Parts: sequence; C-alpha cells; structure tokens
Amino acid sequence: MSNRDDFFEVYIAAADCPDLPGGCTPNLYRLTDNRAFDGFPVWSPDGTQLLFSSDRSGNFELYTVEVACIRQPLDCSAVTRRLTDQPARDISPSWSPDGRHIAFISGRAVYVMNADGSHIRPMMDDVLPDQFLVWRP
Repeated sequence: MSNRDDFFEVYIAAADCPDLPGGCTPNLYRLTDNRAFDGFPVWSPDGTQLLFSSDRSGNFELYTVEVACIRQPLDCSAVTRRLTDQPARDISPSWSPDGRHIAFISGRAVYVMNADGSHIRPMMDDVLPDQFLVWRP
C-alpha cells in the first residue's frame, strides 16, 4: 500500500524489482485507483487475490481483487469485489490457511465469513479495534 499518488492505493511489485531495469518504480502494478483509502492488503493462500480494507463506500468494508488483472488489458476495478456491508468499520482481514474463510474485525467484534463474503457470523465480542488477526495453521 502506498500513497505515492496522494491517495492510499494497493500496488504489486515483484520481489526482484531492485534488480530489474529501472528498479521498482517502473515495475509497480497499481491494483486500486480512487480517492478513498485502500490498504492493508493480504494475499489469498493460492496467490490469486488480494483482500483489503477500503473506505470507498464511506465506511471501511472488505474487498478482494483478482491480481491476474495486471497481466490482461483489463481495468482491475472490474475484478474488484466488495465482500462486506456492515455498519461498523471492517478491518484487519485474514485468510484461513485453506482459503475458504476470512476473519476480520468489525467494530469491537471478530467475525468470520466464507471467502465469497457469505455467511458472516460473530466469533467474539469486546476486542480492541485495530488488532491484527492470524489463523493458526
């Protein structure tokens, strides 16, 4: 995530970009492009998607983007999908090791949902906001 263009957006760079011609800057791929905050991306276990938080709707919600969009003449916004629509801020997403579920914090509670955004259910209440969630393998 970077605010190199005045707004926080999600980018991808190859790990070997320092060794590429021109370095990392010309080898960055921008996945999001709007005036909202897009950040805190996490890779799906199979490496095909990034899950991130964004306030593009006026409230922080969770979104996924198919990273294959960088290799196709396709606007990445066309393969960006909103997963949540909760009244509280949805932050700190974390994929389950098998990629089937996503845990996240909404307000002061931890929730888990299917990876497609369906079947959201509470796990525990009264957590501090802005915590980082990690699944046990």
